[in-house]
Amino acid sequence: MKATFPRTLFVGVAIFCSLTLHNQAMGMVARPKQPHIVMIACEDEYDAKSTLPAFAKTLNADNAYRITQLQGNEKKTDIPGLNALDSADLLVLYFRRTTLPDDQLKKFKAWFEAGKPIVAIRTTSHGFQNWLDFDRIVLGATYGNHYGGKSKGTQISFVEKQTDHPILKGVDQKTFHSPMWVYKYTNLADSVTVLMTGKFEDHVEPVTWTNVYKGGRVFYTSLGHADDFKNEVFVKLLSNGVTWCLAQD
Repeated sequence: MKATFPRTLFVGVAIFCSLTLHNQAMGMVARPKQPHIVMIACEDEYDAKSTLPAFAKTLNADNAYRITQLQGNEKKTDIPGLNALDSADLLVLYFRRTTLPDDQLKKFKAWFEAGKPIVAIRTTSHGFQNWLDFDRIVLGATYGNHYGGKSKGTQISFVEKQTDHPILKGVDQKTFHSPMWVYKYTNLADSVTVLMTGKFEDHVEPVTWTNVYKGGRVFYTSLGHADDFKNEVFVKLLSNGVTWCLAQD
């Protein structure tokens, strides 16, 4: 006995196939969403306006992301294009002592309060002059200046009990040297997990850690000297930080 099907079913299948072929021809077939990363440079000491775009090219070598690059003005009082945050999945910041207008600062505060992920680099710990508690509240530690010693740099080590952390996957975990001077940090929150430390003379400070704020993943590193971006270990670390933040549940 031949199987019979309602005529309407054949019509429906025919229409579906026709629309699918049409959409394919018009380039309208749905594709997996590319995470939208907004990277913002607004500092005047470490050439982030050059190093962040170069990092973005390395990070996005396989075109896995949609990346928007924003640059603050020279006075660090304005960041054009902040509406890009409205569709962003991750925020990467390299700030230093900005004094932003209220409407722009509110955009950042709204991002953090919504529990959205952030990757913060070096001077971002003291990135907001009109929000001095940002480091303690969002990053999970209080910035307290540095030890100097710029010419000597810092010896960077990995925390042994964190060697299996996802951010350290594929990272060469040998001690290495960074030309940066080490920052002082106190009041680390219980939610902070330190991954790397820096040693200058007899001083040892956390230089890379994770935190969770309002349910959102936070990755911070005080590395970020222009020469750090030439170090494959640092680039891999930062790339893993991006992946980890985007993978939050």
